Amino acid sequence: GYVHKWRDLKFRPGVIKALKYLCQKSIKIFIATNQSGIGRGLYSKKTFFEFHKKIKTFLSKQKIFIDDVVYCPHHPKFGNGKYKKNCNCRKPKNGMIKKIINENYLNKKKITMIGDKQSDRDCAKKSNLKFYFAAKNLYKKVKKIY
Repeated sequence: GYVHKWRDLKFRPGVIKALKYLCQKSIKIFIATNQSGIGRGLYSKKTFFEFHKKIKTFLSKQKIFIDDVVYCPHHPKFGNGKYKKNCNCRKPKNGMIKKIINENYLNKKKITMIGDKQSDRDCAKKSNLKFYFAAKNLYKKVKKIY
């Protein structure tokens, strides 16, 4: 759905443990997320930023640190006004991934993308990145990868 309120957020099994494991291994964590809820007028950019601030605060108390969150508020059909466009950032296109790579001087050969949708996989393929679908228990998946 269009989760944008702290009370509605539910972490999937193994997510916290997986993120903690990645941080302990000094692996950078980036989030690239389609957020057409902004473009549809379901919530504002301000609400989105406040929500992610709460997530980062919650995670930091567990020694989990997200390096950056990049988002796309557009939708080619359902966006309102300036948000109704076929942009290069909305997955499956790879504008957000390019931004993360360029702004953080990352080596694509060392990047692994994990997602839960076909659009994530397609985005990774366009970016020439290794990709894995998130498993029911993300920690078990991450342990196999790293």
